Amino acid sequence: MSKCILALTAMAMLMAAPAHAAEGDSAQFVAMCRASQGDPKQKADTLKLFEGMQCLRYIEGFKEGLAAAGGAPRFCIPAKSPLGDQVVAYVKWADAHPDMLTQPKEATVLKALGEIYPCGK
Repeated sequence: MSKCILALTAMAMLMAAPAHAAEGDSAQFVAMCRASQGDPKQKADTLKLFEGMQCLRYIEGFKEGLAAAGGAPRFCIPAKSPLGDQVVAYVKWADAHPDMLTQPKEATVLKALGEIYPCGK
C-alpha cells in the first residue's frame, strides 16, 4: 500500500512540476539522472524519485520529439532496450565526457545517444 501511495505522490509531483525544474546545464541533468539509478533496497527519497522520473521523462520525450520531427535518424536504439538502461548509458557517457557537462542537456543527450546507439552497425 505504501509503495502505491509513494508512486501516486511522485506522479502528482511530476504533473505539478514547474517548467524550470529540469532546466540547466548537463551537469544538473546528469545529477537528476543519477537519482533514477538509486538502490531499490534503500528507502526512497521523494526528491530523488522525482528527479529520477524527470530524467526518464525528458529522455523519452526527447526521443519521441526527434522521431516526430522526421528526417534521418540521429541514433538507433534497439526496440527492446529499456529506458532505464538508456539512462544508465547516458550517465556513463557523461562520466566519460566531463568537458561536455557545461553544454545544454539537449546537446549532450543527442550526442550521447548518437554515440551509444549509432545507426547502421
